[in-house]
Amino acid sequence: MAMIIRGKSLCHICGLVVAEGDEIQLFPPALFASSSDAEHLNDSGVHLACFEALPEHDEAAAVLGAYLDRREAGDDLC
Repeated sequence: MAMIIRGKSLCHICGLVVAEGDEIQLFPPALFASSSDAEHLNDSGVHLACFEALPEHDEAAAVLGAYLDRREAGDDLC
C-alpha cells in the first residue's frame, strides 16, 4: 500500500500537500492493469475528493473494493 506522510506527501492527482485532516485514498502497487485508465493510481495516495472527480473513478473504486473485500476475507491475493 502507498505511504503518506501528512504535511509532506503530495496528492498524486493534484500535486498539493496532503494535510492533517484531509480525507485520502491509498492504492497498493499493481492493482490496476497497465491497460487500465486507472493505472496511474497504482502505489499512490490521493485526496479523496480528487479521486472522486476522476473520470475513471467508478472503474477504480470497483477494482479497489473487490481487492479490499478479498483482503478482508483472507483470500490469497497473490
